[in-house]
Amino acid sequence: RVQDIIDDKLFKVMIIVLISLNAIFVGVTTDLSVRRAVETFHSRSGGQYGDILMSDFVIYTEGFFNVVFLLELILRIAAHEFRFCCGDDWKWNVFDALVVIVSFVEMFVLAIGLSFSYIRVLRLFRVLRAMRMLRLLRFLPLFNKLHAVSLAFARCRTMLVCAVMCLTLLVFVFSIIFTTAVTGYISDAEYTDVHIDKLQTFFGSLSMTMLTLFMSVSGGLDWWDICDLLFEVGVGYVLVFLVFVFITVLAVLNVINAIFVNDAVDATVHDLDLRSQAELAENRLMLSR
Repeated sequence: RVQDIIDDKLFKVMIIVLISLNAIFVGVTTDLSVRRAVETFHSRSGGQYGDILMSDFVIYTEGFFNVVFLLELILRIAAHEFRFCCGDDWKWNVFDALVVIVSFVEMFVLAIGLSFSYIRVLRLFRVLRAMRMLRLLRFLPLFNKLHAVSLAFARCRTMLVCAVMCLTLLVFVFSIIFTTAVTGYISDAEYTDVHIDKLQTFFGSLSMTMLTLFMSVSGGLDWWDICDLLFEVGVGYVLVFLVFVFITVLAVLNVINAIFVNDAVDATVHDLDLRSQAELAENRLMLSR
């Protein structure tokens, strides 16, 4: 039966290998595309669409992967029938179908030739190629440890939203303080003030101030650079910035990490599949002794 084929572990492993090879292929072609685009730009050759690889090897390899994944999709449709869109895995099935459709549309755009009308669509599809790698998540239950990690991520999504909202609110409040302070400083500054450009870069708008504060506590910016600028605005604002860093790094982020760890452990403990597999492994260990 077709159902036995797609449920066979060897078949799933083969699909995992093919998806992994396709991921490597996409990575290599993406690297070659950017290198070719840079070379085309610097050579001033005037060639258009230097980022689009048109070699026979790339086209045939892409076609091979697309055909294989199409055959896999057909097997799943034949095995699941109406359950393909209504069963427990309908979301993954629809996602797989969309990935295959996008891949064949990309091949069709290449086949009809490159023109300005289609090049933007093709580049969009090439960006969407990265979505193919998400198909690996479907097979994570085959690997206990990876399944535990994916389950922890899935169970923590609500907490993630709450954490983002909490952090955004904190950054927003402090951004208003610093933006207001910088606004006053710029309004009173002399035309020859050498700090205006940097202040405008980091605090030129409320959104830019929020980005600056977030980057300063997440490794994107050295927060001493921000302190150095705020010294010009006022020493008090340096202290406010240090309070922001202290609250965010030592309090908010650590609390969020602790909650995530607790939820992740709780999710894996209560998962029936992981519990049964752990008990089976423990029983085998006891029998071996």
